[in-house]
Order: sequence, then C-alpha cells, then structure tokens
Amino acid sequence: MERKSLVMVSPHNWYDHVKPNRINRPLKFVEQYYNETIFKKVIIVNRLHPKRIINIQDNERKLVERGVMYNLLFDKTREVYYLEHCFPFGKVENYFLPFIINRIIKKIGLSNIVLWICDPKSVYLFKGIKGLKIFDAYDDWSLSPLFQKRTRHLKYIN
Repeated sequence: MERKSLVMVSPHNWYDHVKPNRINRPLKFVEQYYNETIFKKVIIVNRLHPKRIINIQDNERKLVERGVMYNLLFDKTREVYYLEHCFPFGKVENYFLPFIINRIIKKIGLSNIVLWICDPKSVYLFKGIKGLKIFDAYDDWSLSPLFQKRTRHLKYIN
C-alpha cells in the first residue's frame, strides 16, 4: 500500500519551532510523524509576515520556487517542504492559496494526500484540495483575546 503525503496547514511556523526545539502541539505531531516515516512526503503551509517572504535569511533550506507572495522551500536535513505565503487573510487568500497548493502538489509529486488543518481560518481549503481531510481544533480560538476584537476572523473561527 502506498504511503500517504501530508499537507499540514498550521497557524504556526513549523520551521521556527523545530529549529530551536520549541514545543507546539500540532507541529510536534508532524515532527513525530516525519521522524517515524509515516508519510512519504510532508509539506507545511504557513502564513508569514511579508518581510519574511521577501527576505529569506536561511541557508539551511533550498528555495525551490519563488512566487509573487509565496516561497516554496525544501529542508534537505528533514526532507520537508515549506510553502510560506503572505496572502492577506480573506478573499485573496481563499482564491489563490488552493490553486497554488494544488499546483505544488503536482510539481513535487505528492499523492494520497492527507490535508490536516489546525488553523480555523484555513478550513476553506477543504473545498479546494482533494484527499483525506482532518481538522484539529486543539484550542477554542473563539475565546482567544487575539480574536475577540477581530470580528472578521471570529466569524470564520465560529
């Protein structure tokens, strides 16, 4: 049986957590799955500040593709792909990100996709990407002070 490929959409940057060995629940799961070779290939999708997309200050990952508002990088040590983007939350992201993810899935040869989303603002991706879909609500984000005053975000979270 062919092993599955993981597309993990996280509100956190996995690379920023793994590099200094920080603890973060969903990202530690991905690290464990990677270390146990449960998945054939792994791609982590993160939203970053535009400055980090424009200025890549990292020699450990190879730039595979530079887009207008995203970068696809490959960590040779961990053999993990990173799709880091700075699309603004909302309609622009909802339109472009599924298209880019699907194109990259084909480009790097992912098959048997498991789409795992830990960011409630990214559940719209379930409509645009084929495969097994998992939503992991590890916290009640509607209670977070970060989102209480952001009604646009809170609407999607609820």
